Amino acid sequence: MRNKNNRIILFISVFFLFTIILYATNDLVKSNWINPNKKINYSTKFFFDNLDSTAKPNIEIPKQDLPHYEFPKLPVDWVKKKYGKFEMAVYHANKNYPKAKNIFIFVLGGPGDYISEMKVIADKFYENLGKNWDVIFFDQRGCGLSDFMTSGKLIDFKFLTIDQTIQDINYLVKLSRKRGAKNIVIGGGSSGAMTSLKYAITYPNSTDLLYVDGCASSADFINVSNKLTIKKISNSLYPVTIKELAN
Repeated sequence: MRNKNNRIILFISVFFLFTIILYATNDLVKSNWINPNKKINYSTKFFFDNLDSTAKPNIEIPKQDLPHYEFPKLPVDWVKKKYGKFEMAVYHANKNYPKAKNIFIFVLGGPGDYISEMKVIADKFYENLGKNWDVIFFDQRGCGLSDFMTSGKLIDFKFLTIDQTIQDINYLVKLSRKRGAKNIVIGGGSSGAMTSLKYAITYPNSTDLLYVDGCASSADFINVSNKLTIKKISNSLYPVTIKELAN
C-alpha cells in the first residue's frame, strides 16, 4: 500500500513538473526568447551581442567615469594594416593620466573580462600606489566596449589573437612613453598574465617590471598539466584512461 501511494505521489509530481515546463516554454516562445524564426539581440543580457547582431554592447559608462576613458583607433591587423581600424576602450584609474610618471598596464583575464566589471581593482591598485601612478585597464579587441565590428562587419576571428593583443599593449606602452612616463609595469591575471609573459618575451626592453598573477607559462602547459593531473587522480582511484574518462 505504501509503495502504491509513493508511485501515485511520484506520478502527480512528474505531471505537475511537466505542466510547468510546458507553460514556461510556451511563454518563452511568445516572448520571442526561443522563437526559431526570430534573431534575438541578447545585448540587454550580456556584455557583447550575439553574432547575428550589429548593435552596440549594452554597457553605459557612468558620467563621473568619462574623464578616465579614452578610445584610440588601432589597426585590426598590425601586420598588414589594411583591414581598417577598431576602437579600443582604455580606462585610466588616474584621471590626470597624461601627467603620470609611473604606469601599470594590467591585462585582464578570461579572455573576455571587461573594464566595467573589473575597474574596482584598477582603482584599488591606484589607491595603494599613489598619485604619481596611473593604472591602465583595457577591453581586449572584441570584448566589452572595444569594437567587435569595423566598417559594418564583424572583426575576423583570425585577428582576435594574443599576438595582435601584444601589439595593442605595445601601443599603450609607446603612448605612455611619449607622454613622459619613466617607469612602466606590465602585468595581468590568469590568461592576462600569460599575455603579459609573451609581451615581455617579445619586447624585453620595453618595460621596467613584469607582474604576473595566477598563470601558467602557456596554454600548452595548462593542457599537459591537466592531462597529468587527471591521470594521477584516476590511477589513485581505479584504472581508467583519459579517453574513457572523457567519454
